[in-house]
Amino acid sequence: MPAAFEVSNLPAVQKVTLEPEQSVSVTNFPNEFSVKSGGSYNPLAPADFTQSNTVDIAANNERLTLVIMASEDNTGLIWVGGDKVGIPLSAGREFNLGSGSAVTLYAQNTAYTCYLAEVTK
Repeated sequence: MPAAFEVSNLPAVQKVTLEPEQSVSVTNFPNEFSVKSGGSYNPLAPADFTQSNTVDIAANNERLTLVIMASEDNTGLIWVGGDKVGIPLSAGREFNLGSGSAVTLYAQNTAYTCYLAEVTK
């Protein structure tokens, strides 16, 4: 069996050449580099601004990502964060919130549409 080596001992730039009988295994990643799999994509009903310019999206501890997309038909902005604060979305633009936190959407016009989906654990 070939000798093991520690990546932390390599210089900043290092070429590694393997012989045909050798292989490389990468293990022991810190948690922040772990790969999440098995999530579920869930389309949600579009945000309904017909009664108010603001729509509150509840927190969801199972949510990994909230996808927010302004309709191509909108002529102004939808704000992710509240009344003219946060991230402005023009027509057709998308914002991915990588959190299960609650969020408020604000539409400049109550006729605007905003599409929603989430990826959950």
